[in-house]
Amino acid sequence: MPFSNLFENPMVVIELYGGYVGWILMTCLVATVVAICFYYLVKGFQNRQTEEGDSLPQPGQVDESRVEDTSLVEDVSPQQDGQESLTCPVCKSDSCNDDHESTFLFHREQYKDHVDEERINLTQRQGEEDQSLTVFEEINQFKQLKAVTIIGMKLDDSSLSNLFQCTSIRTLKLSNCQLASIPRSLANLKDLEILDLSHNNLTTLPTRPIRSLPCLKSLNVSHNKIAVIGDVVKKLQALQNFDVSYNDVGQVPYEILEMESLEIFSCSHNKIERWLGPPNEERQANTSPVTSLNMSNNLLTEVPQHVKELKNLLMVNFAHNKIGANIPDKIVSQQISELFYLPSVSTLRLGNNNIKTLPPLDTTRLSQNIVLIDLINNEIGEVPAALLSMPTLRALYLGSNKITRLPADLDLNKLSPTLYDIDLSNNEVDDLPLVLCFLPSLKKLSLKQNKITSLSENMKSCKSLSFLDMSHNMLKEIPSHVFGLPELKVIDVSNNQITTVSSLRKEESSVIEEFTLAENGLSQFPEVLIQMKKLKKVDLRRNKIKEIPESTMGMAKDVKLQVQDNPIVDPPLQVCQAGLEAIQAFYEDLTTASSITQCLKTLFLGTYEAGKTSLVRVFKLNRSCLTKPEERTDGIEIAELHLSVPNTPGITVSVWDFAGQEIYYITHQFFLSAKALILLIVNLEEYESARFYSTCGNWVENIIAKVRNPVIIPVVTHIDKLSSEEVEQRCEDLAKKLEDQERRRIKDLQKQLERIDESLTISKEAVHAIDRKKQIDTLLQKRPLIHPKPVPVSSGKNLEGIQYLKQVILNYAVNKELFPEVGRLVPKAWADTEACVDRKGKELDVPYMTWDEFTSLLKENVPNLQPESRIKTVAQYLHDTGKILWYSEIESLQNHVFLKPASLVDIFRKVIRYNFEDVVDYDSDSCYREADITPAEFQKMKIDLVRKGVLHTKLLRCLWSDIKEKCRQGTFNVIFNTLIELMQQFDLCYDLDREENDNHTKSTTSSPERLLLPWHLKEDLGEMAKAQWESGGSRVISLQYQFPSFIPPGLFARLAVRAHNPKHNLHFVLHWNTGALCKHKKNRMLVLLENEGTERLVVSLSVRPESKDAHTYVEEDLIYHSWSTLKMLTLEIEELLKQWPGVRFDRFTACPKCHQPSFPGEWLHRRYSRHHRTVICCFCNERVNLHDVLPPLTLADHIAAYIAFRFCHQEMLPDVVSDRQLLRVAQKLGAEWESLAIHLGFTQADVYKFKCDHPHSAEQQILAMLTAWKTRKGRNATRHNLQLVLREAGVDYDAISSLDDYRVEIEEG
Repeated sequence: MPFSNLFENPMVVIELYGGYVGWILMTCLVATVVAICFYYLVKGFQNRQTEEGDSLPQPGQVDESRVEDTSLVEDVSPQQDGQESLTCPVCKSDSCNDDHESTFLFHREQYKDHVDEERINLTQRQGEEDQSLTVFEEINQFKQLKAVTIIGMKLDDSSLSNLFQCTSIRTLKLSNCQLASIPRSLANLKDLEILDLSHNNLTTLPTRPIRSLPCLKSLNVSHNKIAVIGDVVKKLQALQNFDVSYNDVGQVPYEILEMESLEIFSCSHNKIERWLGPPNEERQANTSPVTSLNMSNNLLTEVPQHVKELKNLLMVNFAHNKIGANIPDKIVSQQISELFYLPSVSTLRLGNNNIKTLPPLDTTRLSQNIVLIDLINNEIGEVPAALLSMPTLRALYLGSNKITRLPADLDLNKLSPTLYDIDLSNNEVDDLPLVLCFLPSLKKLSLKQNKITSLSENMKSCKSLSFLDMSHNMLKEIPSHVFGLPELKVIDVSNNQITTVSSLRKEESSVIEEFTLAENGLSQFPEVLIQMKKLKKVDLRRNKIKEIPESTMGMAKDVKLQVQDNPIVDPPLQVCQAGLEAIQAFYEDLTTASSITQCLKTLFLGTYEAGKTSLVRVFKLNRSCLTKPEERTDGIEIAELHLSVPNTPGITVSVWDFAGQEIYYITHQFFLSAKALILLIVNLEEYESARFYSTCGNWVENIIAKVRNPVIIPVVTHIDKLSSEEVEQRCEDLAKKLEDQERRRIKDLQKQLERIDESLTISKEAVHAIDRKKQIDTLLQKRPLIHPKPVPVSSGKNLEGIQYLKQVILNYAVNKELFPEVGRLVPKAWADTEACVDRKGKELDVPYMTWDEFTSLLKENVPNLQPESRIKTVAQYLHDTGKILWYSEIESLQNHVFLKPASLVDIFRKVIRYNFEDVVDYDSDSCYREADITPAEFQKMKIDLVRKGVLHTKLLRCLWSDIKEKCRQGTFNVIFNTLIELMQQFDLCYDLDREENDNHTKSTTSSPERLLLPWHLKEDLGEMAKAQWESGGSRVISLQYQFPSFIPPGLFARLAVRAHNPKHNLHFVLHWNTGALCKHKKNRMLVLLENEGTERLVVSLSVRPESKDAHTYVEEDLIYHSWSTLKMLTLEIEELLKQWPGVRFDRFTACPKCHQPSFPGEWLHRRYSRHHRTVICCFCNERVNLHDVLPPLTLADHIAAYIAFRFCHQEMLPDVVSDRQLLRVAQKLGAEWESLAIHLGFTQADVYKFKCDHPHSAEQQILAMLTAWKTRKGRNATRHNLQLVLREAGVDYDAISSLDDYRVEIEEG
């Protein structure tokens, strides 16, 4: 009887078994059901408690919100209050969900409750402090234990010996446990089948214990320091998988071939130079069962002769060796031919060697199973015809060689019927090879980086081609027959010389989904794109297109259109950057109603007393009104005025008059705009050739660094004080100096480009160098426009030169290519938005809103501004024209909108002013007395600010008293706290009390008592800091950012503010005007930040141990923590430098011996291979430990290497997403990857860790995140599942479609 029937009709039990027995059985049944229900009820209650653990204090915990000093929390332990702690002893988390559940191992008394466990799993969370684990002898009571996994825990010999008493263990993984040796008691595990000792410190194989393991099938000792394999392996007759990769092995013993069961042997990433022969030098028939051999990344100069005897080999990998170096080509060619003739081989990898010639292969002897041949990055000149006729070949990779052509005398009817992926990139091919057009199954073809000038009509024969990469060639035109290929979905012709793209003919149609035309010479939008009905993505970046036509209304709205870095005039650049949907919305809105805008944002810049304010007054009043000393500008003055000259239409000018004192420079950067005309004012009376840089040159450097390609008019004033000859002479000198400065800047950029090209010849995969090359290319293309001759004027009574200056300004203003916003037709909704913002700005006490408040305001008051993307477009337009301030490009400030720019200026100017000591006086304002500040307190607060940079918020409330007067009753405190938060997010100050009272819990609504403003610091504590710094340990790692001629104002001060963030765990010991000495709160390290050099053009970050006693540190831990700390700080600098896209700088690592910047700053993308343990300093010629120059490989690097290895061995399911596919997705994703990471289950801390591990490349950050997701999912990390989660997260189509396999995924064996 089915068991389910008992629950449907329990009385059947009584009927079946009789009264008494039946009642007993039914009672037992009911009791069982009740017990099960009760169990799950309790379990659910416990889970709910865990989820609500943040809101209710658990037993053994203290509610931190109710105590002043959180140090009390640390003093309360489970032992003290008699309650069991719910904190995970591994990661110290109260709500741990990680897969390290066997935490009972930390508690000896809990062993007895787990003696029936079959599995133990304990994993240390990455980035946590080192955790030691003691395995107690009671573990020998675990009679059913089958599998043990311990990762990241320090284990001593005693713990290992105890663990090895559990003789039932069959799977043992002790990875990253800092093991230097293995006790002999390992031999007790007679049933052990899988042993993983990877990522430890073993220098030799544990010979004696492992030879006594008769059942051992898999041995992984990768990522250790093993130098010799030895002949012990022949004792391991059951071993099937042997991984000794990432060690220091110098040679492979012949005994490997005598192992009776070995199928997979990986010895990659070692120092192997040869494979030894048999001990007695007698050749024996070889019957080795090895099917997979990975010898990549070694030092082999020839193919070992024993390999040809391995008749069962399926996968052969000799990539990244030196095969062909110093060996005659004939011998190498013969050795390679033997590999092709192996009867079972299916995958052959010989890329990244020195192979010059391929053998003329005998087609009758070739393996009939070969599906993949990888020969990339060699020196091959000719391709054997047999390669293109193999009946089973699916992928042929010949990129980065010296191939000029393919065989032309082939029988086209005998071409390979299965070959569908060919890579011929980075060769010397000058014409499309005819043979490629007749491969019947060709789906993917890469011919990028060749010398091809045209695409012939033979391409019409490529009926199955779906992916074509012709980027970096010499094409000038794309004919329509290319677009008409029936299966072509992706085409990349970027980086050519294309000026014309043909339209489709009437009989032609296209199925292209992704079209890349970036970096060509297109001057018009290609009309063929409108004809492509299945198009999903178009890349037109870095062309010469000036207009996106209204005909794009006929394209699908979901097409992703990229048009950045084009000189676009119409529609507005802000619209075009928002994408095709925004462009279509703009044209749609223009059809209903439009308005004309004439406003030009104009910035007046120059040194103190240059005559800026007097010149603004002339423009405003049309008469002389010279500025008195007490009327000089504080911060920035903003005004709108009408500018006109006779017989010329006038325009409205938004004038921004910047104060010239140095103290204001740190805030000026927030108001410099790429969409503004800049007048650089120079006092010609005071000008001297020797003072060019201080009066003019540094301003130009600053403007270019911030804006990149500004329009600058040099204006010289006070000419009425000089003779006409003096005016002419000094103007000529100033013009020559400006011309020479720009010439030197270009020459310096070109030299940087040469150095980068040299580094790329060494490492073609130096991602940071490629990114830097693109940045410099952009700087060379987008040069500043500086008016050729300074315009001489006088603001005196005769107003000499004023009319001419107005005419020059108007001539630039009406230039549509420079300032397309002037005189532009815009939708009426945009004008309505401007009016709405202006009204709201007048209503608010402080004209400031969060982004959410701003969007809500516009949605309620301005129709036709949905979705939010339209609001962003209009907001960017209003920012560019000076109507509002919204820093969309600065992540920390994107949530803040200032409806009136002058309001932010007013906030800053109350605190940052050159004459603070003179203007701020106790008797001049009653607000100090009203705040109960005594004269003595006031004087102390004033001195603290002026000399020590310490701003008491009690004083700040008084400085902002006029803001308080504007506020409605009861609202100032909230606004006050908001303004302080804004100053912190602008990196202008940090909370000093959070540093000095770090253990105190503050209310989230209370303001700090003291702020520190770094640029106000006057004391030089460098000598005192030097003494404390040199008291630390000897091992110093120092990184430098060097600026050749100009460093962004306030960069170091803002870095110091960011370094004070709690996430860096730094306690500031000393902070002075050019440096900060800190102690790391967790890792016992000293951290030194300095602004070095005579002109302060170097920013250095250094770290060393806090103590000279070397015994207090483990070297590996010290290296890891040092680089982790430094990389997090470099991330802050990199984020700051993004705010100066035109600044020039170089990264260096200092030699720890001579302290000179000897090594290029490759802090992430390593140029040196793991074979280098030391490098030579070019200054002192001393050998330096590589880990003092470059960070060690991270866990993400190891995971990537592991996945690459598993992919080669095909130990994944065929549908498991490959690392190559993950890379394609990473290349397609943008800023949305962080929200995707949260969707995939990562925390904000995880996201930050990905950023810290890869500070210089967003692509590497995304790849690390995706790799970690794949590791978590294991065999469930399929391409289908990844596409599902990408769709759920709302990721763009092109990222999802990149997982559709254009690159072949090989199924071997």
